[in-house]
Amino acid sequence: MAEPLAAGPELDALVFERVFGAERCATPWRDPYSGDLYHHRIRNTDGLPPTWLYDEPEHYSTTWEGMQLVVERMMVEGWALWSMKNDWQHYEGGHLSETRCWRAMFGKLRQGSIPSSFGEGEADTAPLAVCRAALKALAPSCQPGAILAI
Repeated sequence: MAEPLAAGPELDALVFERVFGAERCATPWRDPYSGDLYHHRIRNTDGLPPTWLYDEPEHYSTTWEGMQLVVERMMVEGWALWSMKNDWQHYEGGHLSETRCWRAMFGKLRQGSIPSSFGEGEADTAPLAVCRAALKALAPSCQPGAILAI
């Protein structure tokens, strides 16, 4: 089993791409009016041109502010933060551990209140757990009814 991504720029870039739909452009675009140089764009699904961004990805996996942006974006896409808790006991490598652990789970509802799919993440910080849960929820292998855990 592969090690989950650690908090930091690599994971933040992945969240920026998969959760927010941004892509890094090989050739940046310069705004002819302001002179600003844009390095990312967000693909629009409504037929409009892409939205260009010059900011680097937020610190989604390391700050509470960045984590909140992930939660809000997932909610826009129809996902709910089903549970998020801080446990003092959890399983690590098949053994019960007494260390602090955050768990986050995104669920997407189909008709009624029955969740159709889940993405679950676990980490030593809440922002990292939320990022892992969001990526799992949006993974192509997340089929209705499947419970995926990092």
